Amino acid sequence: MKSVPLERRGDYILKMYELEEDVCRQMLARCSFGRVAFGDAAERPTILPVNCLFSDGAVLFRAQAGSALDRLGRGRVVAFEADQVDLIAESGWSVLVRGTATHVRDPARIAALADTAVHPWAPGPRDRWIEIHAQQITGRIIRRHRVFGEVAPSVAPD
Repeated sequence: MKSVPLERRGDYILKMYELEEDVCRQMLARCSFGRVAFGDAAERPTILPVNCLFSDGAVLFRAQAGSALDRLGRGRVVAFEADQVDLIAESGWSVLVRGTATHVRDPARIAALADTAVHPWAPGPRDRWIEIHAQQITGRIIRRHRVFGEVAPSVAPD
């Protein structure tokens, strides 16, 4: 983990670390919810929540036929973000995936995906699988540490 300068806030110090790609992949593997960002038909920024999974280097989610998310499957460049925050501890992490979205077309793979725990929260049929082929995966984590005595110039991660 590469760290950036720390900041002191009262009895705490805050430090942000850039996550290595393999750590980002591990975090994505535990995610079941995230957001897909893309430009809509008028190229206005749009971000939509999705229930998802990360498998074989790709983010997968379901879309309703004809929806904005379904249209992404035609090879659109998108970004996907997953995160977790602790409001009390003022800490958390986020992982950003940049890549190209395509429809999953292989019937055997679609059948295997049907047995996963990805169940959209939104009502209505969502039988189109979209995958984002990761071309870049980055992440960061922010941690808050209690200060006991003087603060050293650097604090090692937990």
